[in-house]
Amino acid sequence: MTVFYSHSKEIDGKRIGSKLMKDHLDQVAKHTVGQLSESTQFSFPYDTLKELAKDVSYLHDLGKYMSYFQNYLLNQKPIDRDLKQHAQIGAIAAYNQWMKKDPILAIIAYTLIQRHHGDLQNMDDDRLLGLENKHVLLMLEKQIKDLNHSLHEIKKDIGIDPLYHSIPDKSDFKDQIEDCLEDKNNIDHYFLINYLFSLLIESDKLDASLTEHYSKISLPLHAVDEHIGSAKKSSGLLKEMSQNQIRNFVRFTVTSALQQTDILKQKLFTLTAPTGIGKTLTAIDFAIKLRQKIYENEGYEAQIICALPFINIIEQTLSEYEDKVFKGRAKVLAHYQFADIFGDGEGKKVGYNEDTDYNQKKMQTDTWQSDVVITSFVQFLETLIGNRNKLLKKFHHFCNSIVILDEVQTIRLDYLPLVGAMLYYLSEKLNTRILLMTATKPQVFELANRELLQQDKHKSGALELLPNYAEVFQLFKRTKIIPLIASKIEDESEFISLFSNYWSSEKSCLMVCNKVNRSIAVFNQLKELLSETGCDNPLYYLSTNITPIQRMEIILKIKADIKDGLKPLLVSTQVVEAGVDLDFDLGFRDLGPIDSIVQVAGRINREGKKGELAPLYIIDFGDCKQIYGDITDQQAKKALNSFDGEIEEPQYEQMVSRYFNQLANVKSFATSKSFYKAVWELNYNEIGTFRLIEETNSTSSVYIELSEDAVEIREAYQSFSNGEMTVAEFDKNFKRKFHQHIVSVPFYVMKQTNLEKMKPSESIYLVGFDELSTYYNMDTGFIRKDIKNTSAWCL
Repeated sequence: MTVFYSHSKEIDGKRIGSKLMKDHLDQVAKHTVGQLSESTQFSFPYDTLKELAKDVSYLHDLGKYMSYFQNYLLNQKPIDRDLKQHAQIGAIAAYNQWMKKDPILAIIAYTLIQRHHGDLQNMDDDRLLGLENKHVLLMLEKQIKDLNHSLHEIKKDIGIDPLYHSIPDKSDFKDQIEDCLEDKNNIDHYFLINYLFSLLIESDKLDASLTEHYSKISLPLHAVDEHIGSAKKSSGLLKEMSQNQIRNFVRFTVTSALQQTDILKQKLFTLTAPTGIGKTLTAIDFAIKLRQKIYENEGYEAQIICALPFINIIEQTLSEYEDKVFKGRAKVLAHYQFADIFGDGEGKKVGYNEDTDYNQKKMQTDTWQSDVVITSFVQFLETLIGNRNKLLKKFHHFCNSIVILDEVQTIRLDYLPLVGAMLYYLSEKLNTRILLMTATKPQVFELANRELLQQDKHKSGALELLPNYAEVFQLFKRTKIIPLIASKIEDESEFISLFSNYWSSEKSCLMVCNKVNRSIAVFNQLKELLSETGCDNPLYYLSTNITPIQRMEIILKIKADIKDGLKPLLVSTQVVEAGVDLDFDLGFRDLGPIDSIVQVAGRINREGKKGELAPLYIIDFGDCKQIYGDITDQQAKKALNSFDGEIEEPQYEQMVSRYFNQLANVKSFATSKSFYKAVWELNYNEIGTFRLIEETNSTSSVYIELSEDAVEIREAYQSFSNGEMTVAEFDKNFKRKFHQHIVSVPFYVMKQTNLEKMKPSESIYLVGFDELSTYYNMDTGFIRKDIKNTSAWCL
């Protein structure tokens, strides 16, 4: 009897089978079918999809039964690298299996299996079809002939009679694809394909890497109450409450919404509240208690997925959740670009195995094996709107989950209708509860309804968890915005003169510029001013022109200065706008989007302890149009000038609403409409180009050897690049540290240098420890000799 293996390993230089085909297929089917939820709302019955998931699971590796594949797997001659390809033969078998049951599901089954090792592609893509290629047809005929020798063993292993012997007629096959693409339920098909694809490839990859599926546990219902006290119904008038009492009121109001009779029928939520009101803890408290209610009524433990825009906010939230909320009573996982997959003290966390190797730990992270996930907007949205295999492994985790998206105002305005529409369909198709949080309410669902959903005769409806948020905004009188934009400021010297009229050494101050070059010039002139006037206020600088490790150190120094009663000054770019918990006495901000201006105001008098109405002055260097576009420049000025003089914090909500209404009325939202159309048409080649952050080829990455430790980290990277250090060792000990020493430098600046690449084959340049003074200023970062060139910009 022939023994068939799905995977192999090398021992003493010899390849041997490591897993039997039957065992692999049984495990993939068990987990794929086992995770299929009855709560989904597709146009096909659950029992039908369950049968489809089972067949796809057992047929996805059908081609591995071929002698061609077994020879390749065990390194036994003869090896034919074309004939060992195994996906299409299984795809054809699944297509034939389902053709008489449902032609559309037959096409979907074919697609899932044919692409399970790669990215999803257009169904009518020649690379997916292959049936018009004579070489492919000849190869399939040889594979079928080979499989016929093992037909008895195959039937015994998979319990299916694989009808692979019939290669579909190319004309009939194309007709079926056209029918599928012309079907009116293609938004349904998009979510169904991605959902089933995710179930299949996650189960396949977890089993192949011997990684266990994590079984979610119950979470401590009162974890947040234990951390900061129970939220209780407030007595007295709102206007007489302290800021802490208002925080309590907000959390009590939000969690009280769970007492509504039909709350589980509601899938979309918003939480609109001022900065500094404790939205992070309020949201997780709501999610934990909603999770318990779901378990009691629907019988499953919902995964909590928290998506955030920036690394610093992700890391702050991770620390808050792990150390202060759950305290080891849940598995909390961070998944973003530089996440530490090993973690600190993970042996203490629920479900963690210290002996699990690197590949398994990475697979656990990539597939969100946890109770709570903290991830980036990029990971979340490029999984929701995407075709990439490496991201779609976790797509099915959206199903039955509770999603929190914080700081949603940071998403590009062009994308807001698309994001709102896709979140709506996610909630409808996959039974996902979604909470959007913001202090500036950028009309995500409203724009989705107006620009996209109404054409499909759909409408999203979100429940605001703080219905009297306008009244809450009225309670805060921490800051006021003072527009000084009647005329443009010509240069940094004019700004310093203006600055001197409003600032005194008894005040800490934040200055936010739109451009890096501008911010460096302002910093240098401010440094001269302090020297000339004898002021000893600490002066700091923040932008992506300095390394991430320095940015973290500077934020900690500023916090310490403020705590010690000092009055620091900070010159920054937009990196300080969200998620940086600093508290200044006053501020200046270059003209920009109104929501960005409000975010900067959130770094001033944050705790309300500096009296009322600390000022944020808005100036105009003339950069807004260049950075954010004509429309933003015009509408921001219009919103600011629509008030008579100063704009007090109680008026911010009205100002932001007015700004977004005006902006939405003049935007075409062509980008959102284009991607939305691609989703409806199952145009995966177009969908695959969606990127939350526009990729730019106008900068170079430069590694800065700030210290002798940085030299050691660079040497470790080079050892890793040369194959002398394992991925596991580098990731565990050096990866994060390496990226903390990299800055992005515009090409026009790089042209002024003689820097060489770290390795000729790579795109990372090196500033060595012995040449720091030539290329790097420890105050303002990478030295830009042509400081007057302000045409290039980065955060």
